Amino acid sequence: MSEPKKRRQFERADGRICVTARIEGKKHFFYGQTKAEAQRKRDEYKAARTVGLKLSPGLSVSRWVDEWLRVYDVDQAQYRPYLERLRADLGSLPINAVTEAHLVMSLKHYAGKSASAATKYRSILGRCFGKAYKNRLIPFNPASDLELPKGTTEGTHRALERWEVELILDHWQDHHAGLWAMLMLLAGLRRGEMVALDWANVDLDKRLLCVCQTGVRVSNKFEIADRAKTPAGIRFLPICSRLCEALSAVPENRRTGPVCLSQRGTLLSGSAFTRGWDGFLLAMSRVLNGEPVHQQGRRVDLEKRKQKAEAEGRSYQSFNVRPHDLRHTFATILYDSGTDVKTASYLLGHADPRITLDIYTHLTKERERRTAATLTGFLDAWQTAGSQTGSQTPLIIPSNPG
Repeated sequence: MSEPKKRRQFERADGRICVTARIEGKKHFFYGQTKAEAQRKRDEYKAARTVGLKLSPGLSVSRWVDEWLRVYDVDQAQYRPYLERLRADLGSLPINAVTEAHLVMSLKHYAGKSASAATKYRSILGRCFGKAYKNRLIPFNPASDLELPKGTTEGTHRALERWEVELILDHWQDHHAGLWAMLMLLAGLRRGEMVALDWANVDLDKRLLCVCQTGVRVSNKFEIADRAKTPAGIRFLPICSRLCEALSAVPENRRTGPVCLSQRGTLLSGSAFTRGWDGFLLAMSRVLNGEPVHQQGRRVDLEKRKQKAEAEGRSYQSFNVRPHDLRHTFATILYDSGTDVKTASYLLGHADPRITLDIYTHLTKERERRTAATLTGFLDAWQTAGSQTGSQTPLIIPSNPG
């Protein structure tokens, strides 16, 4: 009688080799004809768990975006166009198949457009794929260290000059849209935030303004979206004296519902906002040119007014300001006042502090260019004056009084 065959270590009765591994507190068994085969299956399973393939095989970018928006605090109203771009360009791809090259190509959609839009899209990519990496859905984050595409235009929005600011502060009450301008200029509200601002969120006694909603334009209407779930969106802003005066000018019996209304006292629509803003610019232009703010008869656009003035041998000053220029001016005021980036990011409602930092960096470069131009102009003038007199006037640098 032959002796029974001696089993190999970890060998089962059916002849297969079994190895075990405890992964995330649970014991798993792996089988193979040899120990090496069983260990290979174990290692492959661990690798698959590490990158999330076992948890969600074939997960598409679009499905992950839906899950990301559901779980995490993302301002869908503010970033809607960028989320749509992400879905359109990459939505059908498996999340673990996306490479940096895919993201670079998608970012090129913003080449030649504003750096602000490109920066926001880059921020969305970074947050979306960063969370995918933390959830072990991808082995690396392809959105790290993305650069803005070449050709993005900086300075598409500008800070108002001092005389423009003073014109608004002194004559905002001459048009019903003047209150809109004051809120965007002195509180830095976005257009949608201004549209959605309700008197219930304005405390004139404490001089605080709460931004917790935004108006999202859908066709010609603004749909009010709650921003309470967005840490960066909801914020409390101080009301300065000039803004307090403007808000206090609204009769108390009208301090219910939306703060900013159309000329007819109704909710703002897209077209009502456009007409109101154009009317405000026209009113400010009339003030600049010494004309009556309110004129009867057919409305004449600014271009025709300029042509008429030129025909009469005089110049016509026009007041040309975009709504977002006022918010950019508010950011510039924060910069000039020495407000740090973290505080400015909160006051501006930026979800990503890098957006605020980009603005501050741009303003710093702009100041450096102006300083260099001023110094160059001074030196050129000094050199010219010296040449005309036959001797160079000494350059006098005042001593530091400190």
